[in-house]
Parts: sequence; C-alpha cells; structure tokens
Amino acid sequence: MAIRITSIKTCEGEHENPYVAIDYLEWIDERKKITGATGNKYVKTVTNGAITDGLLLLPQCG
Repeated sequence: MAIRITSIKTCEGEHENPYVAIDYLEWIDERKKITGATGNKYVKTVTNGAITDGLLLLPQCG
C-alpha cells in the first residue's frame, strides 16, 4: 500500500511525547488516485524500509 501523508493536525499545548500529539492526518494514495483524512492513535512512518521521524515536519492541516 503506497499511502503518502501530506499534512498533520496536532493537539494544542506541550506534550512529553510529541508523537502522541498527532490527532488527525490527511493522505493520498497515489496508486489509486484517492485522498482522505483520518484520526489515528498511532502512526509509524517507514520510507524505503527505513524508519523515519518525518511526520512532525509536515505542515499543519488547513
């Protein structure tokens, strides 16, 4: 499944663990040409087989 997350929405305020602060994300499935948005409790990113910390660098959802 080739899903690319395009933006995130984080909770307000400070968090001990910023990775649990992501409330909502927008994504695109480039293979099926569909987009969507979802709320998730846990999201793990893997780019070309390597675990990365790129989610918090994405722009905030509009």
